[in-house]
Amino acid sequence: MIKIRTERDCDRIAGVVSVGGHLLILLLLFLWTLSVTKDAEPPMYRVPVQMTIMEQAPPPPKVAPISKSKELVSKHALPKTKTVNSEPTRLPGDRDFPIVASYVAPVYPKTALNHNMEGTVKLKVQVAATGKIESISVYKSSGHAILDQSFVRTVRAYYTFKPKRVAGENKAATKLVQYTFRIES
Repeated sequence: MIKIRTERDCDRIAGVVSVGGHLLILLLLFLWTLSVTKDAEPPMYRVPVQMTIMEQAPPPPKVAPISKSKELVSKHALPKTKTVNSEPTRLPGDRDFPIVASYVAPVYPKTALNHNMEGTVKLKVQVAATGKIESISVYKSSGHAILDQSFVRTVRAYYTFKPKRVAGENKAATKLVQYTFRIES
């Protein structure tokens, strides 16, 4: 006996077949990735290392020669000796001021381009000991507020700094950064 199926039954069967097919494909892809990742592990090599620590014996103490004269104490006072500070004043990696680690050129505002506005903007950036920007102020304006604000937005969003470093310790400091907006023909 032939059973006549309605359009709704055909749609239901097609949906079940489609979902089942997709699940089968996903399962095969998952199993294939597992087999690929197992083989992709780099081989581990162990290199035998022998380490020998040798200590040198301290040199024997120097003995001052014995004077044959009976006068052991000098009649004149010795000059004062200067004490030497054993702490280093600079360490490798010390910086006198923050430096720009990464930057992005600012967007030239369309209004400024249309009105042929040009100029150099200098900003004073307060950099925290962590390297984050604490505050930004316009040190020298370009003469156009739109250019100044474009550079301020860019510095705040995209500039990163390495902070000032003294004796291996990060310090907060200020940094001047500038950008010249120039229309090239």
